[in-house]
Amino acid sequence: MLDPRKRQTNWKLPFLGLLSIGLGCMISVSPLGKGQAGKYGFAPGKLPSSVQSALKQAELNPDDASYTLTAAEMLVDQGRLQGNSEAVAAADAMLVSMPGSADMVRALRLRAIAQQYLHNFNQALDLLDLTLAKNNHDATALLTRANILLVQGKLSEARETCRTLARAMRYDLFILCDTTANAIGEQAAVVANRLSAFVDSGRMDPALVGYAYSVLGEIAMFQGDGIQAQSHLEKAQKADPENLRIRMLHADSLLNLNKPEAALAALDVSANTDSLLVRRAIAYKQAGKTEELAQASKEIDSRIQGNLRAEHTGHAREEALYYLEVINSPSKALERANINWKFQREFEDARLLIDAATAANSTADAKKVQTWMRNENVTIPGLVSRLQKAGLTAEWADKLK
Repeated sequence: MLDPRKRQTNWKLPFLGLLSIGLGCMISVSPLGKGQAGKYGFAPGKLPSSVQSALKQAELNPDDASYTLTAAEMLVDQGRLQGNSEAVAAADAMLVSMPGSADMVRALRLRAIAQQYLHNFNQALDLLDLTLAKNNHDATALLTRANILLVQGKLSEARETCRTLARAMRYDLFILCDTTANAIGEQAAVVANRLSAFVDSGRMDPALVGYAYSVLGEIAMFQGDGIQAQSHLEKAQKADPENLRIRMLHADSLLNLNKPEAALAALDVSANTDSLLVRRAIAYKQAGKTEELAQASKEIDSRIQGNLRAEHTGHAREEALYYLEVINSPSKALERANINWKFQREFEDARLLIDAATAANSTADAKKVQTWMRNENVTIPGLVSRLQKAGLTAEWADKLK
């Protein structure tokens, strides 16, 4: 999931959710439950002063769309940074009601980023199609489109979108995008070496170096090289300490090495999103911190019940991870992993479904991932070995070596 949250000269890269990206293995950072109260998604008195000032300017200049766009963009940024989906939704509502927004490239692109964050992936893609119809070299729109396709597991389509970035003369973004799109395929080692060389050459935009190291760290994790993964992700966090996605990946690498205290340090931020909370619970369990684990579990259980009552499905990934790694309930984990698989098909989603299916003795559910892996030529050892543990084969992976 490409997910750097940095402003460049005249464009802005989307934050996903992580975004995503996923992908590769983009991680959602939107909160479980109902979010925060207030007109713009923040509790009374908690609206950041910079956003409040931008909103005031928009109110004072109702005939100048640029003020509304700036306020909405800042609200989206703050929402994503703090894991506040209600703030992102409020910004989207502002854009929808703004006269002429359907014809403005900036408004369409920002709405697409908001819908992506809210897990309305198909709606986001429709908005991006409108954006690219007006400017087919819009780097942010192209990158966001590739990110969403990766989240949906459409690797071939994502690679084609990445190639368009090269034609748009954004070679640095092309390398990041193409590396992510090939992170779980037969070219993983090749593209990782190319990205590493590009970073070492000094040609990578400094604002993107942290993200580049995070991609290298992900690929190392996919390959089963925990030490290399931790090294890359430590560099990533140092380069971009405010990026929640990088912190979560770093924590994952440390948990894989059975270093829960170090993982908790990586997760030591004020945000309390679902992804952060579940990883803290896993770290508490590893570290034997029973009191802290009980408190975290109580909060997660409450949020999950709220989601079930509201019939929210956008956070099924974290719910499955919680049931599998913290509660040790394979049946519940499998149920949520299957729901998640309908919408998200990245490495973590595939890993979760295979692991939950294996724990629940459901070969039929693991076969769903096997079919997707075969269709998309997914050959990464971290998934192939899991298929084999589930009693299934990945014969195409051997043929591609």
